[in-house]
Amino acid sequence: MIAASRLPPARSGGDQHGTARVLRHGEPGYAAHPWGREGSLAIVSCRSANDVVSAVNLAKSAGVRLVAPGSGYRRGDGEAQGSILVDLRPLNGVRRSHDRRVLSVRAGAVVASVQAAAARSGRGAVTGISARGGMATLLSGDLGFLTARHGWSCDGVLSAEVVTASGRIVRASPEENADLFWAVRGAASDVGIVTAIDVATHAVGKTVLAGEMIWSGARAVRDALRMLRDFEQVCSSDLSFFLTLETARPHGRTGRAGEVALRAIVCHVGARGAAEAELAALRALSSPWRDTVDSITFPRAHEIYDAMVADHGPFSVGDDEIVRALSDEVIDLLLDEAAVLGEQDASTARMLQLSPAHKGINEHRGFGGPLAVRSGGQWDVCAVAMYALPERSASEQAWVAKVCAAVRGSRDGVGSPVAASWAGDLGERRARALFTDTYDALARVKAHWDPTNVFRSNANIIPARRAGRKEGQYEGHPQRTASDTGLTPDVVHGRCELGPSGCVPA
Repeated sequence: MIAASRLPPARSGGDQHGTARVLRHGEPGYAAHPWGREGSLAIVSCRSANDVVSAVNLAKSAGVRLVAPGSGYRRGDGEAQGSILVDLRPLNGVRRSHDRRVLSVRAGAVVASVQAAAARSGRGAVTGISARGGMATLLSGDLGFLTARHGWSCDGVLSAEVVTASGRIVRASPEENADLFWAVRGAASDVGIVTAIDVATHAVGKTVLAGEMIWSGARAVRDALRMLRDFEQVCSSDLSFFLTLETARPHGRTGRAGEVALRAIVCHVGARGAAEAELAALRALSSPWRDTVDSITFPRAHEIYDAMVADHGPFSVGDDEIVRALSDEVIDLLLDEAAVLGEQDASTARMLQLSPAHKGINEHRGFGGPLAVRSGGQWDVCAVAMYALPERSASEQAWVAKVCAAVRGSRDGVGSPVAASWAGDLGERRARALFTDTYDALARVKAHWDPTNVFRSNANIIPARRAGRKEGQYEGHPQRTASDTGLTPDVVHGRCELGPSGCVPA
């Protein structure tokens, strides 16, 4: 039962907080909202950073959890139950800098608009591969078509506007609030709500070679997985591919109905001649059952994944695990699981998604962040379920957990997700595995900016305890020093020697 009485009473003349619109559970318009079936106490639609401040203050006054998902995908795993949802989608817009190398991106923008704005200058940004992905994919370390060249998506973030737990709006950059900036690039959901960022872009040709390669049938899929694993070790940083294991459906686009199928989303961002030669070498090793790779614009390459899942339900749940290598043992484990992916009813689709989790990341850490640097050969295995009926949440969560436990228990399991945006809700053990040697430093930053743990959804970092510290004592202090923040002077001023995980607070 939704305890809407926990919220302060609605104001006369409409429930407006600044320009924010508050839709309470049971009020007209709530059920019609895209998130209206998720059981939140209220949905706060925000058009400005000040509106986000209102949402933070509303959640604190009601004593309930605040959930601020990135625009784009919604998860159906029950995280919204009894919480206040912050809808950042109205806070939208992308603007290019005068030199057209940097984009200013507001929190409601999606990857499609980011890549379209960059493409007008012959450039692209490091984002996830879905055009519908939102701010979360830029901040939490997603992998994309430019990752091998330029690192994680969060490595391209140059500065951020953040609403803090105390309801203040601050700027985070290498020069201002450097500890917060360090944390935002990989753990933003735990230290504040980011309302805008500046993002670096990179030169990309007018067109790229991109599309799908599909293999069908257990034997062909096993051979293709081994081939792609080996080819990924020697291919150029211009070529990337993201793999999905699924069961072919009756429409026949991925093979004979009921057979296991492997879909590889392929993108080559290099010169046309080199791209054609490298893709020809790949095809010579294993001929796909279906091949749609062609010359398209870079923004259109980000629409391929969305087309792949377009007929699946609006709810989704997923979690992931890193493996040291895509070994034959891991491949066999995944194929055993893939053999029963199609046993659900038509309202549910289960998939196993595989991505190289290391290529290029070691070389492009820049100012750094809390995410662990991956070693050579590692892959990410992500179990995803998409479904039409919210009552399927529990069963799909159980399936995701079962798959991840099996991968984690294999000889190649690392016991860590790749990034907060890909993982499900994390307890402290999983959060420590995600952030490895930086967890304690992140907990100290958390203690500065969110000492009472207002932002506790997703990868929940427990604030470090500091004897004698008053709540919010360090936040936004105009004369804050390196010793106050726990960062070395070189890091505060944007200069650092890269350790195993980039610039790390001491």
